[in-house]
Amino acid sequence: MIDQEHFCDRVDTSVLAGIAWAYRSASSRLAEDFSEPAGYNATCAGVLLRALFEDRLDRVFSCGKYAVDLGQSGDSGLDFLFAELTPGEISTFPQISPGVVSRFNLNGSAGWRVEDVRWLLASARPGEVNTIEWARKSETKQLVARQLGKSKDNPSLFDSFGDDSVHEGLFVANGLPIDFDTLVVGYSLDLITLKQELVVGQSQWNPDGASAWYWTVDLLEDQTPGEAHGEFFAPSLVQPDEVPDAPVKLRRPAESEDDKKAGGLR
Repeated sequence: MIDQEHFCDRVDTSVLAGIAWAYRSASSRLAEDFSEPAGYNATCAGVLLRALFEDRLDRVFSCGKYAVDLGQSGDSGLDFLFAELTPGEISTFPQISPGVVSRFNLNGSAGWRVEDVRWLLASARPGEVNTIEWARKSETKQLVARQLGKSKDNPSLFDSFGDDSVHEGLFVANGLPIDFDTLVVGYSLDLITLKQELVVGQSQWNPDGASAWYWTVDLLEDQTPGEAHGEFFAPSLVQPDEVPDAPVKLRRPAESEDDKKAGGLR
């Protein structure tokens, strides 16, 4: 299990800035497009945010459909890369060389790899990144949260899982064993207050209600609007349809007192 100090030593800050930019861009686009009168609801918002986040990560790191062929000029394909981005997002687009980060999915969960560290994505309810219940997440996220590390005291990655129903394929990704250092990027978005959370860290199995993490790095801390880390957004507010398990919280009906307290920003 990788600790925070070694993680910070091994991962360039530009990569962390790239993750932050991708999240801010995805959040901004969701807030711009979301409309309850058009038929969207909170569950839909969560799905859209994940899809946009994955797309922006692939853009920043030249992965997937944004991959760059060897020998391609530096400015080729920019129309495709910057499609549907705002001028502010384009001006703050992180400059990260192709190949620094690669796609490295794990059993169907979208993942990215830098050096010998992989990260997956996990959404949370607004303000609850620190209390994600891994038992409610996918089997893969549960396995990652139960990583025991590679020390002689913890020789097997999943000794404590003890579930005979887990199929052998879950322990292998792309032909490689899962005992690859795997972290999680946790995120949440509250469309009432516009509060964002974005951390990367080592997840911790927490059926007893303990913290969801051994450690985290706040990827939004000390960021200033318009800096290279990503453009801050001021999205239009949306009407809510409160759904308990949605990763984003939507605005309450216009006639409610809580709605009045939101300030009427648009």
